[in-house]
Amino acid sequence: MIAIGEWEPDGIDFDSTICPYVKNLRPIKNGWQPFPSHVVFSEALPSAPIGATMVAHKGVTQVYAGTADKLYRLNPTTKGWDEVGTGYSASWELPWHFLHFGNYLIATNGSNGMLHLDLETPTASFIELAGAPHARGLGVIGERVFALGEYEVWWSAINDHQEWNKAGADGQFWSTGGEVTGIVSGQHGGLILQKEIIRPVQRITGSDFTFQFGEIAKSRGAISVNSVAQIGNVGLFLDRDGFYLTADGVVESIGGHRVDQTVIAELKNASSVQATVDPQEKCIYWRYSSDGNTSDTVTDRLIGYNWSLKRWFSIDVECSCMLRAGTPGYTLEQVDTLGNLDNLQIGFDSAFYKPGQPLLASFNSNFEFGHFTGASMAAEVDTAAVSFYEGYRATLQEFSAVTDSADVTALIGTYNKRSEQVAFGVEFTPLADGLFKPLTEGRFHRVRLKFPQASSWSFVTGIDELQTVQGGSQ
Repeated sequence: MIAIGEWEPDGIDFDSTICPYVKNLRPIKNGWQPFPSHVVFSEALPSAPIGATMVAHKGVTQVYAGTADKLYRLNPTTKGWDEVGTGYSASWELPWHFLHFGNYLIATNGSNGMLHLDLETPTASFIELAGAPHARGLGVIGERVFALGEYEVWWSAINDHQEWNKAGADGQFWSTGGEVTGIVSGQHGGLILQKEIIRPVQRITGSDFTFQFGEIAKSRGAISVNSVAQIGNVGLFLDRDGFYLTADGVVESIGGHRVDQTVIAELKNASSVQATVDPQEKCIYWRYSSDGNTSDTVTDRLIGYNWSLKRWFSIDVECSCMLRAGTPGYTLEQVDTLGNLDNLQIGFDSAFYKPGQPLLASFNSNFEFGHFTGASMAAEVDTAAVSFYEGYRATLQEFSAVTDSADVTALIGTYNKRSEQVAFGVEFTPLADGLFKPLTEGRFHRVRLKFPQASSWSFVTGIDELQTVQGGSQ
C-alpha cells in the first residue's frame, strides 16, 4: 500500500511520507475526509463585511456584522440584515472586533470610539462609550476588558467595561516591540502580542489591583490584528516567517518546513489575514489573499491546521469574512422556511439544526452569510512520487483506491528524472472490480485521486493492490 501522508507543500515530491498536493480535504487519523461546502443562509450585506461575530446570550443566538460604515444584526426570520449602527470608518487595516462581556456586546475598529449594545434589549442599537479608548482589538484578562492600542493597552475597571478612569483602570505603553497585534485572554493572566515581542500578562492582587508585563520572545510576534487565534490558554498566530504556537512561556513553530515557505511566498498583504477557530473539528483556519488575487474585499486562500492531529490542509474557497457562528435551531415545522425539503443541501443529522451550535461560518464572495454544512466539495489528493524499481522504469498495470467513494477517479503523473515536472495523463475510472488499469510507464509514478462535488463518501487513505512490471534502466 502507498499511504497518503501529511500535506507539506514545502517538502519534496519524492518524500514518501508526505502528500505534495491536497484540495478540499480535511485530515483524519491515518487519512483524509471530504470538506463540506458553504450553504448560504442570509441575504447579502449591502457591502463587504469587515468583521463579524456570533453571540449566544441566555439561550438566544445572534449574528452581528460590520461593514466600513455600518453595523448589522442578522434577522433569522427574514434572513436580512437589520441596521444597528451607522457613521463609522472601519477598514481592512482597522477591522471590526467584537467582545461579548456580561450583558453587552462591545465593538471597536480603531478609528471610531468604542461602542456597546445591550443584549437584554432585542431591538437595541450600538451606542458609543464615553471615555473609552479607540481600540484596535479586545480581550478579557482578570475580569477586566483589555483594549489594544497601536503601541499600548488599556484595561477597564473590574467587571465594568464602561469605566476606564476609575481606580484600577489603567494602561501600559511600550516604546519597543512594534505595534500591538493581538491578545490571548485568561482569568488570571494572558498574553499581549506585538509585531516583534510577545508579553505575558500576570494579574497582581493588591491594594491597587494591577498587572505585570514580561517578555518571552523578542523578534517574534503576530503579523496583524486578525492573525491571532486562541484555544484555551494557547495562542496561535502568523508571524512574518510562518505559523507559531505560544503557551506556558514557550514559542514553537507549527509550520516550519511544512507550509510556511508556501504561504509567505504567496501572501499578498498582512491585512488580508484572518484567523478563525472551529472547536467542533479541532481546527484553526487562516484566510488570506495571494499575490494573484485582484479583489480588495475577498480572499482566495484558506489554510487549516488540526491541532489534535497536528496536520495542515488546504481549502479552495473565496471568503469575505470568516467566523465561528451558532445557528438559531429549527423544529421540523420550521425547516420548511429554509425552502423545498427535496432541495436542502444540509442533511437532517447535521448540527446545523441544533440551536447555538458553534459551526464554522463565512461570508462568501457575494457577502452572503452561511455555514460549511453542505454536501462534499470537489476534492483532489496526490500520493508522493514513488519508484517501484530503483534505477529502472516501471509500468503501473493496476491499483485500487483505499476509499469508500464509489465515484473516485484517478490521474497518473509520471517522471523519468527527478528534475522533470510531473506530467499527468488522462483521467481513469475504475473497472467493475474496483481496480484502475492505467498501464502508464515511467521511472516515477504519482497518483492523483479525484472526488466529484456532492459525492457521498467518508475517507481516503492511499492506494493498494498494485501490480507493476519492471522496464529498462533510465
